[in-house]
This record gives sequence, C-alpha cells and structure tokens, in this order.
Amino acid sequence: MRRAFFHINARLFKSDNKQLRSTLNFLTKGSTLSTTLSELLEPGSNSEKSALKKVKDPEATKHVETILDVLNSTLPKSKLHTSKVQGHYDFLFQQLKVILRNTIKETGSIQSSPSALESLTSEELYNRLILLKLSNKLTISEVCKIVLSKNFKHYDSLWSNITLFDDMEMLQVSLLLYYKTHKMEIYKELKNKWIDNYSTFQASIRRIFWRCALHDNLDINEIIVKLQKWDNKELIILYQSLFEISNRLPILDDLSYNQGLFIRSLRALAVNTIKYKKWMVKIVKLSLKLKLYTEEKTQIDNQLISRYKFASSLNLVLQEVYNMCDDTVLQEELRDIFKMIDQQEQKMKTQISLKFV
Repeated sequence: MRRAFFHINARLFKSDNKQLRSTLNFLTKGSTLSTTLSELLEPGSNSEKSALKKVKDPEATKHVETILDVLNSTLPKSKLHTSKVQGHYDFLFQQLKVILRNTIKETGSIQSSPSALESLTSEELYNRLILLKLSNKLTISEVCKIVLSKNFKHYDSLWSNITLFDDMEMLQVSLLLYYKTHKMEIYKELKNKWIDNYSTFQASIRRIFWRCALHDNLDINEIIVKLQKWDNKELIILYQSLFEISNRLPILDDLSYNQGLFIRSLRALAVNTIKYKKWMVKIVKLSLKLKLYTEEKTQIDNQLISRYKFASSLNLVLQEVYNMCDDTVLQEELRDIFKMIDQQEQKMKTQISLKFV
C-alpha cells in the first residue's frame, strides 16, 4: 500500500494540473473518507464503479476518480503495443519481399549456383542462407554450397541463429559449422545426436561427419558399432570420405562388383597416399559422379550403363598409375584388378547387347 501511495504521490506532485494537486492535498491532510485507499483498491474492487460506490462524499468521489485515472494511466496499453509490434513485423516482411524480388530479378532464382556464390561476400552469403530459410526454399544442398564456400566466414552468426532451423536441419547445419570451425562448444553439445541421427543425414553430410571423425582421431570402428544402420552404401560413403586411409578401413563382403573394385583400388593405392593421391581423388570423383553408393549387388537393367562407365573409367585411371609406378607389388595388384575389370566389362557388354536386341 505504501508503494502505491508513493507512486500516486510522485505522479500527482509532478503534474501541473490543479485537480491533481488538489487530490495530493486531499491525501496528505486527511479527508472525510470513511473508506481507506487500501479498501478501495482491494481485490474485491475490480472496477472503478465498485470503488466509487464505497464513497458517499461527493468531493471524495472526485478525488478517488483522479486516483483511479492515475493508476490506470500506468497500465500497459496492450492494443497500442500489439499495433507497434505488428507494424515492425509488417515493415520487416516488406523488406524481405523486396530482397526476394531483387534476388529473383538478378539471378532468375534464389537457388545458389557455384559461379554465383564465388562473387558474394560472407555477409551476402549469410543473408542468402537466411533468405532461403525464411522463404521455405532451403535445402541441405544449398546449405553445403554456402557454408563450404571459401568466402563464407559468418560462422558465429549462423551458430547464434541455429534455432531458426528445424531439428534435422539444425543437426546437419551444425555439423557443417563444426567441420569448418572445430569449436568444442558445438562438438560437446551435439556429438551424440550426430551419431544417433547419422542414417537420416544426406550423403554429403555423412561424408562431412567422417571427415570430422578423422580430424578428431576418433575410432572409426567404435563409431560404426554405435550407428543404427551399416551396409554396403554406408561403407562406400566411408571410403569416399576417408580414401587417404583406405587400407585401415573395415570391409564388407556384401558389395556389388564395381563397389568391390572401387574399394580394392583405393586400398591398393593407399600404401603411398602422398604419391598416388591424385589418382585416388579421380577414383573418388568417378564414384560420386556415377553414384556408386546406390549400386545394388544384383543386376538391375537401369544400372547397366553406369556400371559399364565406372568399370571402363576406373581402368583408364589405374592404367595411368601402372604406367608411372615402379612398385612391383603394386603393379602385381593392379594387374589382378585389370583382369577383374576386363571380365566385368565383357559380361556387361553382353548384357547391354541383349538388352537392345
């Protein structure tokens, strides 16, 4: 009650209004009120009318009305506040629409092409990423292009706004951020969630996951045990990601013929990664281009052409290595691989011929 009195007193004292000053005198010098101020404002008096009914003195009634006006003036004006907030949102979304129109006008789309990203600053890349999210056009492929761009540096800004993304987006975006920054804050908070949700990630993000594991010197086999799913597809992704240490990675028997050739070739060249890295990269790029990780062990007609392309292209890459290699052990291994490729090519040529008869 004392707090209420001092509040009212301060408001009345600062006012130039004669009526308010008169009310101040009324409060400080006493009155004929038979009802105290606390009684007027008790919980039961939930309206101005109920308060005024307790006062019979006309002069006192006038002062009570003044007091109630002062108290009511301190209440938040919810409608006005709501209107202001709505105005801010309208303004911001109007700006967003302008940005969106300008982006589409300049590029024909808000989707990011590699050539378009090269000319953008880090701030522009960050704004584009947020714009894609707000316009519901964000894909993990777009996130990878932007965050992995050599110009992108707004890692802290992206991490501070990570809650903009839904759960699955957040896990994949945060993994990209960790790959670029290696901040322990991110790692400690999300490591277990990355492992738990690994099988739901896009293939490109799974490769980033393994690159991070290699950087942190984690036990690959220990991680594999914790994964919900492990098959030939995941094994190919693992080899694509960590080809430099192929000879230390696990293997599986349940592979397609080309998948077996891919792994055997990488493991053979991994004896001297520094010397043969150039050709190892070519083999990995070839497997990515032809989506080797999706190849089935059983023969599928719509995969015949891609199977043949991979085997013949792999043969050309390994022939380059063989011609410059002076390691007799590796040469012998490559000759065995050439025989396997030749057998595979002959078989696929026959199948392709029969398919078009």
